[in-house]
Amino acid sequence: MKLFLAGILGLLLSVVLLLISLAFLMDHTLLSPDFAIAELERSDAVGIAREIILKNLPENARPYAPTVASSIEELRPWFLQQARNAINAGYDFLFGRSERLQITIQTEPLRHSLLQHLRQYVRDNLPPEYRNLSPADQARALADLDKELEAQVKINPVYHFGIDSIPANARAALLRARGAVAYFRVTYNIAIALAVVLALGIVFLRRSFLGIGIVLLLVGVVEFGACNFVCSMALSTPPDPAVPGEISACLPQLVQHLVQPLQLFSIGAGIAGLAVILLAIVMCVMRKAGAGQPAA
Repeated sequence: MKLFLAGILGLLLSVVLLLISLAFLMDHTLLSPDFAIAELERSDAVGIAREIILKNLPENARPYAPTVASSIEELRPWFLQQARNAINAGYDFLFGRSERLQITIQTEPLRHSLLQHLRQYVRDNLPPEYRNLSPADQARALADLDKELEAQVKINPVYHFGIDSIPANARAALLRARGAVAYFRVTYNIAIALAVVLALGIVFLRRSFLGIGIVLLLVGVVEFGACNFVCSMALSTPPDPAVPGEISACLPQLVQHLVQPLQLFSIGAGIAGLAVILLAIVMCVMRKAGAGQPAA
């Protein structure tokens, strides 16, 4: 009977450990602003955005493609900082640390860089009628062109994004996720406590750590194999034609980074399982050796 109950507890412990590992994975990836920021930088999101923008420029703006590319590259630190601010603000709202979702983007650096590069482009590609002017007339003509550029490049100095800026369906999903995250930590801690109780129950019934070691080892092996399978599928799956090529090229790497915490968890569980099994065997041998010695 005890063996049967220990088997049931071992099965329950396996399920709980799998749930804990998934929570561990989410805690270090989808629910981590640091992970989102790191992936943004590792995937060269600014470079991807630049290529997509350049490919979709209108025909009348094609001559300005080098200017746009130079502006984006020059403002790479600015773009990354704005993305960091937006990610941190979004996660603060998601975790309940902020009651309002408020993202503010200061666009003056963008406008200044774009105007600067456009002015340089105009000066490098002056029409013949401007080149034949006297220096004073040419200076006045360039000043007039600068005024026209400033009038044409209209960018609001500040953009504000809030919960009302999000489409209704996405807003409802975000609010549901915010409510679910509020219970995530509590559920995570309860699962860890339940795993400890189940492990103690197995030790009490079997008078040995062997069952716990076997469960840890099996969980580690299964999860490590699952991680490798997901990574191999991501590498072998052909890209979706509907997804831009620049983004498709980054998806296998993203999948590998997503499952990396689970791989570490599975390796740790496997090593811990082997250690516990060896400890249980050593304790069993010592117990038998002690029982076989004659009393003094």
